[in-house]
Parts: sequence; C-alpha cells; structure tokens
Amino acid sequence: MRSNDVSILLKLKENEREGYKELFDFYYRPLVSYAMNYCDSLSQAEDIVQELFVVMWDKKLHLALKAPIGPYLYRSVKNNAFKIAQRSRMVLLEQVEENIKNLYEEDYLEEKKVEKYKKKLYEELDSLPLKGRAVFTAIVFEERSYKDIAESMNISINTVKTHYARALKQLRSSIEDIILFLMIK
Repeated sequence: MRSNDVSILLKLKENEREGYKELFDFYYRPLVSYAMNYCDSLSQAEDIVQELFVVMWDKKLHLALKAPIGPYLYRSVKNNAFKIAQRSRMVLLEQVEENIKNLYEEDYLEEKKVEKYKKKLYEELDSLPLKGRAVFTAIVFEERSYKDIAESMNISINTVKTHYARALKQLRSSIEDIILFLMIK
C-alpha cells in the first residue's frame, strides 16, 4: 500500500472530514484526468469523479477498504464512466428508434393521404363527360400532346383544348386539393 493511501485511510478512520478532504485533494485531479479517457467532456469527467466521492461519503465506503485506495478509485471511475457511456448509448438508440418510428408513421399517414386524394380524383374523373375524361387522362396521366390526342380521337386540336379546359374547370370547382396534388406529383 502506498504511504499516501495509508495516511489517508488512517485520517478517514480518525476524523472523517479531514480524511475526506485529504482524499479529495490528493485524488480529484488525477481521477478527472483519468476519467477524460472515457468521457466526451471535462464536465462529464468531473461529474463522474464527484459522484464517486459523494457515494464514498454517503455509504462510508472507507470503513470497508483494506486495500490501497488509489486502485479502487481508478477502477470505480472507469466502471462509472462505462455505465454512463452505456446509458447514453441506450438513450441514443431509443432516440434513433423513436425517429425511425416517427418516419414510418409519417410515411404511413402520407400514403393514406395520397390514397385519399387518388380515390377522390378518380371519383371526380368518373363524373366528367366521356370525351373530357379521355382527353384529361391522356394529357395528365399519359403525357400525350394535343396533336396526338386530336389525331387518335379524330377531333381538332382546339376541341382537345376545349375538353381539357372544361375538365380542369369542373375538377377545379369541385376539388382544388387534387389539382395541387397533381401539380406536386
């Protein structure tokens, strides 16, 4: 046993307050420095060491110590640092899991919203006149040109434009959200 440890143990057993002050003064800085090997910040290292001294004081651990104090303190600091690191990893994992869960919920809600808009769109499309629906579907969903649609339906380009304008007007008056949805998609 080191002479400092023997001296500190004797003082702890004779007069706790003076012994703890000497223990603290002698080991605090080296323990904080040692704790920095296992921590992210100085304040966290200081907290670990201070917590160790508080526990030693509250539980009167010096009465059970028969071996040198130094190795016990260093081992305790290392163990406490690992416990804190493990807890912070657990908290981090919980946060990651929560974020993933939130993303899935948002995606699910977004999908439901999209499905709702699609259903409403198809209901509105079904209410369009036959040629207006065919023109609108060809332009919006098939991305065909006015000329191509006019040729395939044997109508003029102006008639295609008219059917498309009427379909848009009817859809716009009944459901503006769908138009916004179509513009975004």
